[in-house]
Amino acid sequence: FKRSKTADAQPGDDDFDVIRFDSTENPQFPKAEFERARQSLPAWKFKLFYRGIFTRPAGQIYDNFSDEYEPSGFKVRPFIIPSNWPRYIGLDFGGTNTVAIFIAEDPDTQKLDAQRNKIAGSGKLYLYREYKAGSRTAKQHADALLSGEPRRPDLCFGGSHSEGQWRNEFRAASYPISDPLIKDVEVGINRSYSIFAAGNFRVFDTCIGFLDQVMSYSREVDDAGEPTEKIEDKETFHFLDALRAIGQRIAPDRPLRTALDVY
Repeated sequence: FKRSKTADAQPGDDDFDVIRFDSTENPQFPKAEFERARQSLPAWKFKLFYRGIFTRPAGQIYDNFSDEYEPSGFKVRPFIIPSNWPRYIGLDFGGTNTVAIFIAEDPDTQKLDAQRNKIAGSGKLYLYREYKAGSRTAKQHADALLSGEPRRPDLCFGGSHSEGQWRNEFRAASYPISDPLIKDVEVGINRSYSIFAAGNFRVFDTCIGFLDQVMSYSREVDDAGEPTEKIEDKETFHFLDALRAIGQRIAPDRPLRTALDVY
């Protein structure tokens, strides 16, 4: 039983009563099905769906991300982002689902290495807003993305290399979006992984779409429950595709802003 409007129930939190029970506690649930699932499903999936126990999937890709609140995790309560903080946006295009993530960087925590033209250490990054909408024109998307923002983003990357027409449509709507520099999905995943590994990334707890996807982004497992190279339901993880699009420009030790970033 949940006594709060949020979906962040954690054991030991005074705002919640957390009740967990096995499916077999329901007298109508067939025990044979329970045992079949125990034998046929990966352990993490069986525990989740039949016992209500949340564990990390065997093939979880971002296993260095924790959805607990800081300091032990990456999640934080929302606060007002100062208007002068750099803003970065990553997008994933689609007629049904066009998705964007909004990231701000605390400039006081950014370390520069001017001699090497590198960011010596990323500033603290905050994913403070997410966007998901469909059946809109590029102009309508652009207006919605700008709504509530102090200005256009300092950096904006989106889509795959084959989605130039989407970027052209957004440019025509006065919302320029750059072509991601990294083509390979696995390289992009590694870059995102390095962002989490640096320990400077935080997510507002209102960004529930991103938090849900980053914790469930997994590789398919084989009959023995071992991860394979294939990403499970890859086409549904739009928020993480948006992170890959912008991740190349916010990762640790990234180049300083160059002419490549001028729209």
